[in-house]
Amino acid sequence: MALVTPLFIDGANDCPDNFIPVFVLSILSKVCGKHVAAFFMDYLAGTGLPYELQSAFRAGHSTESALISSFSTPELFSFAHDRRRQSRDKRQELEMPTAP
Repeated sequence: MALVTPLFIDGANDCPDNFIPVFVLSILSKVCGKHVAAFFMDYLAGTGLPYELQSAFRAGHSTESALISSFSTPELFSFAHDRRRQSRDKRQELEMPTAP
C-alpha cells in the first residue's frame, strides 16, 4: 500500500486540478518490487523471449545505445527489409492459392 499525498502545483488552493498525487511507498515494497523485476527479467532471458536487440527495460541498454547500434550495423536495416518482404510474400501466398 502507498500513502498518497497531494502536492500543490500552482493556482487556487481550492481547485483539485492544481494538485498532483505523490505516492509514498514503504522500503519493503521497493525492495520487493526490485526483486520481482529482477526475477522476471532473469526468467525472460532464460526462455529467450526478449528480442536480442531490445533496449527497453534492460540493464546497460538505452535509447542512445539502440541508436548507435542501429546506425553502426547495416545488417539491421537489411534484416528489417527482409522481414517485411517475407511477411508480404506470406500474405500474398495466403490470399492467392496456387493452381493445382
